[in-house]
Amino acid sequence: MIIARITGGLGNQLFQYAAGLALAERLGSELKLDLSFYKNHGLRTVELDQFNTRITEASEEECAPFVQQHLLKRVFYRLVPPYRRPVYKQPGFGYDPFFEKAKDGKYLKGYWQSWKFFQPIEELIRRQYQLKPASTEHLREMADTFRTEKTISVHIRRGDYKNPEALAYHGILSPSYYNQALKRMQQLHPDAQVLFFSDDMDWVLQNIQTEMPHRFITNIITRNAIEDFYLMQHCQHHIIANSSFSWWAAWLNPSAEKTVIAPQSWFAYGGNETRDILPPSWIRI
Repeated sequence: MIIARITGGLGNQLFQYAAGLALAERLGSELKLDLSFYKNHGLRTVELDQFNTRITEASEEECAPFVQQHLLKRVFYRLVPPYRRPVYKQPGFGYDPFFEKAKDGKYLKGYWQSWKFFQPIEELIRRQYQLKPASTEHLREMADTFRTEKTISVHIRRGDYKNPEALAYHGILSPSYYNQALKRMQQLHPDAQVLFFSDDMDWVLQNIQTEMPHRFITNIITRNAIEDFYLMQHCQHHIIANSSFSWWAAWLNPSAEKTVIAPQSWFAYGGNETRDILPPSWIRI
């Protein structure tokens, strides 16, 4: 059995589940999820159940041997590589190649924010990460239009990133990034339409400029983040924020012809290794 600890918002949940599923599939093992983070967290909820995922929650008894380890055991396990420990805590922030050697009986703890962790099961992830029709059926016709016409999704994330702690760690992308990205997109796809998605549309109206035809989607066509996510992934091209939310929306677009522009700096805090976050075909600005 593999247990994956699930924390954070939608983007984090998708990365953590994908890594757990990749390991479980390689080992022919069962994947269970530790969802205890959400029992006392008022701001976040489990959103994986809105997709075609196979969710089995690990019980407290199943998690206890990993989260309540005796001090001597914790000291001992520090002497062995992370992938050999019962609690496999992701070392650093980048891809850990020893992930491919991990054995059964692991409790995964980390963010696992790299496409490399689940690359061997990419098609399985794409199938499971289809949103259930109940939350998207009313937008299907519009999604089909976005997919067949020349469209560019632009995601601007500001809301929760504006609190001091998040601002110091994640940072908020400047108007310069978005304006440069839009100019690049105009060179590559001059006849495309730009579609803006944001939790701070007033800021977008005041700071982002483009000569390309454009529409504002959030709170006008969509009613919540899941609807934003669904329509974003059906656009042909993407300008993403330093956010796992828009990362996944862009990655789930299966087109080999898509253009994805992402920020050069993923964090304001410079201590994280970020070279493994973006697929090599994506453009950094």
